[in-house]
Amino acid sequence: MAPPESYLDPFTSLYDRSLLHTYPEWEGIIDFAYHGANSYAPWLAKYGTTVMPDGSKVDTFDLVMIQLYETYSHADYYITQAPYYPVKYRQSPV
Repeated sequence: MAPPESYLDPFTSLYDRSLLHTYPEWEGIIDFAYHGANSYAPWLAKYGTTVMPDGSKVDTFDLVMIQLYETYSHADYYITQAPYYPVKYRQSPV
């Protein structure tokens, strides 16, 4: 499963099937109203496990990878607009 960041956002419990949401941090910077509100959450909740014929349960999704390159995402905001620089916080390899 590889949803865009707004389609499966671990930082909010907001849920709506509409894909016409905005992010408040982008307000006044850009008018972009095409984000989801955890619209993939029902898929993960309903189909996150599979019941096998013997009654045991196994995980259905081996990997859930959030796409951080969604247009005007939270990640994009904090990297390009906010005064944060992610490389600054990376541990030195030495």
